[in-house]
Amino acid sequence: MSDTYERLAALLVEKFDTGPATLNDQTTFAELDFDSLAIIELFVTIQEQWHVPLDDAQAQTDLTLGQLVSLVDRFDVDDPTR
Repeated sequence: MSDTYERLAALLVEKFDTGPATLNDQTTFAELDFDSLAIIELFVTIQEQWHVPLDDAQAQTDLTLGQLVSLVDRFDVDDPTR
């Protein structure tokens, strides 16, 4: 698993009380019982903590963890200038 996946999984477990056993790259946010508000909150959290300019229009419940990792990986989340 990628570092981004591991960080995202930790965020979901810590902030959103998601069971780690339910997470894999094909898991959708609908399967995690995220409604549209919860996924927007997740996107905002990622944007604020990781300084990643995600497009809120992509915050859909049918988005998978793997797809979100790909969106985040488009940006260098370790770049200190961000």
